[in-house]
Amino acid sequence: MLHAELHRETDACSSSSFNIKDQETALINELRDQFETEKARLMQSMFELRTEKIRLEEELDIVKDADREKAMTLRQIHDQHQREMHSLKRSSAAENRKQLEEMRQIERRVMDKEKELSRKNKRLSQMEVSKEELQDKLNEQKLTERINLSMSMIDLNSSFSPQQPQHTPPVIKPRSSLARSS
Repeated sequence: MLHAELHRETDACSSSSFNIKDQETALINELRDQFETEKARLMQSMFELRTEKIRLEEELDIVKDADREKAMTLRQIHDQHQREMHSLKRSSAAENRKQLEEMRQIERRVMDKEKELSRKNKRLSQMEVSKEELQDKLNEQKLTERINLSMSMIDLNSSFSPQQPQHTPPVIKPRSSLARSS
C-alpha cells in the first residue's frame, strides 16, 4: 500500500510535473514563436532600412556628383568671366588711349588750322589795306587824269580864244608820288 500510495503520489507528482513541463514547453514554444515573429519582423525592418540606406546613399552620391559638377561649372564660368573682364579692361584701356591720342591729334589739327586761319586773316587784312591803298591811288590817278584832261581842254579852248594869255596849267602829281618823293 505504501507502494501504491507512493506510486499514486508519484503519478500525481509526475502528472503534475508533466503538466508543468507541458505548460513550460507550451510557454517556451509560444515565446519562441513570438521571438521568431518579432525577429522576422525586425529582420524585415532591418532589410528595408538597409535598402533605404543604400538608396539614400546612392541619391546622396548623385547629389554630391551634381553639386561637384555644378561647382566646377561655376568655377569655369567665374574663370571665363574673369578672363573676359580682364580682356575688356585691356581693350577698354587701349581704346581709351587710342581715343585720347586721336583727340590730341584733332586738337593739334584744330590749333594748326586756327594758326593758318589767323595767318590768312592777317594776310587778308594786309591785302585789304593794300587794296584800299591801290584803290586810293587809282582814284587819285583818275582824278589827276580828269584834272589834266580838263586843263588840257581849257588850254585848247584858250588857245582858240585870242584874248587870254597862254599859260601852262600846273601838273598835279598824285599824293602817293608826293609821299614817295618826300
